[in-house]
Amino acid sequence: MRGEIEANFVPGSRRPVPIVVIARNWQTGQLEDWVVCQVRPSYSRTIEDLGHMGLRTASWVAPFGAITFGLISAYAFGLFLSLRLAQRIVSVIDGLSHAAWRVGKGDFSVRVTDPEHDQLGRLAASFNAMTHDLEKMREHEKQRAILERDIALGREAQQYLYPRQSPVLSQASVWGVTQPARIVSGDLYDFLSFTERGGINICADVSGKGTSAALMMANLQAVTHGRLLLLDNANVRPAPDAFVAALNREISGRFGDNRYATLFYGEFDSQTRILRYVNAGHMPPIIISAEGEVTRLPNGDLPVGLFPDATFQEHRVMVPRGSSIVVYTDGVSDALNSEGEEFGEEGIMRCLTSLPRPMDAEGICKHLAGKVAEWAAGADRFDDTTILALSVMPTSETHAMRGDKLPASYLD
Repeated sequence: MRGEIEANFVPGSRRPVPIVVIARNWQTGQLEDWVVCQVRPSYSRTIEDLGHMGLRTASWVAPFGAITFGLISAYAFGLFLSLRLAQRIVSVIDGLSHAAWRVGKGDFSVRVTDPEHDQLGRLAASFNAMTHDLEKMREHEKQRAILERDIALGREAQQYLYPRQSPVLSQASVWGVTQPARIVSGDLYDFLSFTERGGINICADVSGKGTSAALMMANLQAVTHGRLLLLDNANVRPAPDAFVAALNREISGRFGDNRYATLFYGEFDSQTRILRYVNAGHMPPIIISAEGEVTRLPNGDLPVGLFPDATFQEHRVMVPRGSSIVVYTDGVSDALNSEGEEFGEEGIMRCLTSLPRPMDAEGICKHLAGKVAEWAAGADRFDDTTILALSVMPTSETHAMRGDKLPASYLD
């Protein structure tokens, strides 16, 4: 049994190591030390052992295989999800790109389909909500454009309701200007039944603003014209207070609840230079003497259109030669500048006091209107402004004033 074997992994030794076995000699019965073999250190079999290691079934092979299979499965599943997500992202982006192109062409009815409820689904839903809002906005813009066109046509039609020419009077002149706060105006001025001897001046301010006030203004003018036409055909002319009372009864309730109009109604006779007038809730008229002295005339009664049984008082005033009467709506005195300050009645009085003398009705209207426009420059208008003037010639010469065309608006 003695011999020499080669063994691996015996560090620190270069000589063979004997393997001693203690045995009993069967002949003598004595214990003896027997060298069975010698172990010589060598690394020559290490490579061979490592080469055969992979061919053996060991305890680490199964776990290693399971881990490897799990990693491969996880990578494969992740790759599948990545490809699916990439395909969905590309699909949604293509849909959004095509939809955006159609929106750019003006088609707001386009929608993007995505049934998922993740970030991409919410993005598609937001895009659909945007196109829906744009579609509604475009419909509103169409309706607004139609409304603005109708209002513009209404403004154009309203300009023809105002006098196109000043009446031809003997020894006097009349003029009027108006400026709406919005597209159409609720203020009214008109010259009715005028001859060379005189006629009727009216100036009214309907409550409210915009289209509704403009419609009521047109109705008030039509009713006034209709009643005067009937009276002219019958050759009957009631006193101003009776006429305004009849007009009030006819239009009461026609404007709706709590809607009314302030009205100045004046009949002027250029021969006697007497102005008979009714002030139904309107701003007090102002008389300018030949010397430039400015005086307010007495206040008036209730506005027309509120109470059908209301009564009104007639006033009379002599307009001397070289004097003038100015009637205006509250939009003139209430005009605000950029700092929120009102032009005020005192501003009107100062403006009329500083008028160059002599000045006819046209000059008075344009001078006052220019001062108001200068005051309100840079501020938004919130009320219609109307100015009406009657001026008596300073001399006794009897000649007819020419019928000049009146501007629809003094800022046009």
